[in-house]
Amino acid sequence: MSGIKITFAYDSNGVRVNADSYGAFPIAHPLTCPDKNCEAYLKHVNGYKRESYGKQQFIPAFYRLEKGFNHSQYCSYKSSGKDTIVAGESGHEVKDALAKGELLFRIHVMDAEERKKLKDKSGVFQQFPPSDTTARKYRNRGRRSTYVRTMNSLLDIYNHGRKNPHDRANIMLIIGGKLVKWVDFFYSTNHLGSLKTRLHREGIVQAAVVVKVNVVGLPNQKLGGFRFIECSPKTTGLGKHIYTTLKLAKRLPSSHFTFNQDIMVLGKFSIPALSERVTPTYLGNEIRTLITHAQQVEEI
Repeated sequence: MSGIKITFAYDSNGVRVNADSYGAFPIAHPLTCPDKNCEAYLKHVNGYKRESYGKQQFIPAFYRLEKGFNHSQYCSYKSSGKDTIVAGESGHEVKDALAKGELLFRIHVMDAEERKKLKDKSGVFQQFPPSDTTARKYRNRGRRSTYVRTMNSLLDIYNHGRKNPHDRANIMLIIGGKLVKWVDFFYSTNHLGSLKTRLHREGIVQAAVVVKVNVVGLPNQKLGGFRFIECSPKTTGLGKHIYTTLKLAKRLPSSHFTFNQDIMVLGKFSIPALSERVTPTYLGNEIRTLITHAQQVEEI
């Protein structure tokens, strides 16, 4: 029988492996159920974000039964009882969806802040694991919009809108529980002026921005030892240029970035305080986002 989401497992050496730290250390496979009465093999599932209109959910990493295995009769993780959940079917093949004329997408790729929310929820999940063992049967009702799980797929939507003006005006993205227009989410370097205007008005804007790497910085001791990626500016004629800088988490290697590399970056952008700026004020304006994971970046 199937079972509930499990927060930890044991590898073949008897070492406990928490779901939220899977991959941080070497693992001797296979992984088995932590109940002493059960020897079922388990499979790890990464934590993820789920978007729908008006609602955003963070699902912490967990273990589930490996295909072909069942929990033993007396295992505490074995499911019991029955419950039926009605849900819409969905897929993640973005190119196929665009080819069929679909123009509504749920963005499941996470920025730095969303990854922090997932991490916080994972900590609670580990401390207070689920105890409901009700077996759930899922029944499809209709079809939900396609979800976007990688930056590569996000880039597909950007390119499609760029090449197809009619579709661009109608593409809608669900992110942060809100409906967002294509034009209000994607920005190239040439359109940083529009993004900067929004930042002055809104303070923080979640967006996917296309930039070119200009400087891969060394640790900046004046700014806490963080590395910054400086990107080629939006030139504005007689006005001040607009520079995009990417603040890298200390555990993220700067080797992910190379000079002259064209990239798309997902993040929550803001205008840094004067004391936090990397770009000298006489050169122009600066906008910034935090990068904590390579999955926020896609090379073009």
